Amino acid sequence: MSEKIRLQKFLSSNGIASRRSAEEMIISKKVFVNGKVAELGEKVDPLKDVVKIGKRVLKNKKVKKYYLALNKPRGYVTTMSDEFSRRCVADLTKSIDTRVFPIGRLDKDSEGLIFLTNDGEFANFVMHPSNEIEKKYVVTVTPQVDASILSILKKGVFFCGDKLSLKGVRIISEDAAKNTSNLEIILSEGKNRHIRKMCAAVNLKVFKLKRIAIGNVGLKNLKSGKYRNLTEEEIDYFLKRMRN
Repeated sequence: MSEKIRLQKFLSSNGIASRRSAEEMIISKKVFVNGKVAELGEKVDPLKDVVKIGKRVLKNKKVKKYYLALNKPRGYVTTMSDEFSRRCVADLTKSIDTRVFPIGRLDKDSEGLIFLTNDGEFANFVMHPSNEIEKKYVVTVTPQVDASILSILKKGVFFCGDKLSLKGVRIISEDAAKNTSNLEIILSEGKNRHIRKMCAAVNLKVFKLKRIAIGNVGLKNLKSGKYRNLTEEEIDYFLKRMRN
């Protein structure tokens, strides 16, 4: 008998979902162990127990790990399927011969860098706020940002009772004719529509929001709608931090 491991770890190590998403699947009673509905926190023997998601039996096997960078276009939702038939990132990754899932999200009206993987441990590490993985954005807003607004954004704002803050923000360019400013914004955690809510709190309208970097990985010359494999150096940047 092999050593028992937590069910959500077994699911994530088999490329099913991130550990957080695996927990949601268990809570939703979509996972079965030896014919019984699984419970959160349950442990399984990978060599003995029969784990199913619906009718699909999961086998304890070594899965090739994929780590992808995708330049998400505006208008796509960051999911692998959509009940409303909206375009999603799965439409851009059909050529991949295994199931991958996105790490975190960019809202439908935002664009730029997202990671996709089948490594649940990696996904969980990148997403968890305590690991402070920096994400960099370029955001076009109107009206132009003055020193007082910039100061408020640096201190953080309250939006619907929720305190929102940034790791960094600066003005990188301005267009007086269009009355717009381009801001570089850095987050080490990201709540739902985090940047848009902060801008709304100081009466700024967001015209364009683009994520340009996650950790040591930048968009570089990656075209909109295209993806590439992360380099060994880029992957090691995260794996070394996971081991520390």
